[in-house]
Amino acid sequence: MNEDMEHDFELINEFRFTNSRNENCVYKEEVVNDSVGVVSVIITIENSFDLFLVGKCHNSYLQLLRGLKEWNQFSELGYIGDMLLSSDSNFKVSLLVVQQQAFAGGDTVMDSPKSTVVDMSWDNNAKVWPASH
Repeated sequence: MNEDMEHDFELINEFRFTNSRNENCVYKEEVVNDSVGVVSVIITIENSFDLFLVGKCHNSYLQLLRGLKEWNQFSELGYIGDMLLSSDSNFKVSLLVVQQQAFAGGDTVMDSPKSTVVDMSWDNNAKVWPASH
């Protein structure tokens, strides 16, 4: 396991421990074998939560995500985020999409002085922010 994954697991465990007695906060993992399983899980949890936290970058070569790339309309949401907010979805939830910053040199340190905050305008007619189409 690499250092980034270890850090991810530490943060997840900290979140779970901190919120273990908070009935308004649920951490849930589902095990699936392929993209059909991913879609099935998403359908079963539809509108069960107020906020979904998903990662943006996925390795498209993974068997688990094979087939989702072709359906991805909004790459800025990632495969899962796009599926949650697609026009075919009945989801009425908030979605927080996270992405680890990667620099040209391969560093992924977030507190680097190279980090930039970009202010983007909101488009009231778009389902995603910022509107890309």
